This record gives sequence, structure tokens and C-alpha cells, in this order.
Amino acid sequence: MTGDLASLVLLVLAILGSLTNWFLAWKDSHPGEPFDFSKAQSSIIRAVISGVSLFVLSFAGVIDVSVLTAVLAFLAGVGIDATGNRIAGIIKNE
Repeated sequence: MTGDLASLVLLVLAILGSLTNWFLAWKDSHPGEPFDFSKAQSSIIRAVISGVSLFVLSFAGVIDVSVLTAVLAFLAGVGIDATGNRIAGIIKNE
């Protein structure tokens, strides 16, 4: 894979990781509730932030793109969304 394409793959994987985490949490906590896009907006923002940050790092050559990096990009998206949700919950409850 060329550098530009590999960077784009990392961007997409990080976004997919974050959105996957959001989707699974939504399905787990609201089994019968219809889809509400407004509840997904913060997860989408975090997904884009994680994807763009990995894209910039790989495009600049700071990280080398491999299969392991691709898996870590997906997991980074999951972690950023999960952590962001917990922080938002703490702030909302205080």
C-alpha cells in the first residue's frame, strides 16, 4: 500500500472503531429504542478526531503503517469513544 492510501485506511479504521463502540453501546443500553442521530453526534466528532490524528501521524511519517498499526487504529477509535463517553457522563452528573 502506498503511504497516502495507508494513511487513509488508518483514518477510516479509527472512525469505524469509534462508531462501532457507539453502536454496540447503543444496542446494549436501549434495545427497543429507535435510532436517534442526535445521540450519536459526540461519538462521530470523537471518531473524526481519532481518525484525523492517526492520519496526520502516518502521513507525516511519525508512525509506520502495518497490519498491527491498522488494528491499533481501530482500537484507538474504540478507546477514544469509550473514554469520551465516560468523561461526558461525569461532567453531566456534576
